[in-house]
Amino acid sequence: MGDVRTAGTTNHFGDLVDNIGKFVGNRVLHVTLNVFDALIDGTPRTTGTGTPVDTGTLRANWNIGIRPTSSYIERIKGSQLPKPTPNIKSYGTHYTYYLWNNSPYLNYVNDGIIWRGAKTDNSRQNINFVQKAIDVGIQNANAS
Repeated sequence: MGDVRTAGTTNHFGDLVDNIGKFVGNRVLHVTLNVFDALIDGTPRTTGTGTPVDTGTLRANWNIGIRPTSSYIERIKGSQLPKPTPNIKSYGTHYTYYLWNNSPYLNYVNDGIIWRGAKTDNSRQNINFVQKAIDVGIQNANAS
C-alpha cells in the first residue's frame, strides 16, 4: 500500500471547516440584518411590517448584537427619536445574533392593543408586525 499523508488533508479540511463557518456566520448575520431593516424601515400602515412610529421610542429601542442588553431609550418630551443603526463591524463571525427591543409596550403594539396610546382602527393593521417583519426579512435575505 501507498504512503498515507494526513497532514495536508488535515490542513485542507481545517480550511474547509473555517470557510464553512465563515459562510454560515455571514449568512446568519445577513438574515438578521434584513429582519432588522424590515423592522426599522418597513411601512406598517401599508405593508403591515415595520415598527409603528408615533414618537419613535419603540423603533429606537431595536438592537442587534451578539448578546442582548437591558438598555432602554426614553424619549424626551416633544422630540422624536431617530432610527437606530446596528454597529456590527466589530462582531466578527458568530453563529448567533440577537435582535431585541426592551420597550415595555412592544407586546401591546405587536398584539394590536395600543397604537398612539389608545386602541384605534389603525392598531389592527399592526397586529404581528414583528412576525411579518421577520418573514419579509428572511424573504429579502433569500432573494439577495
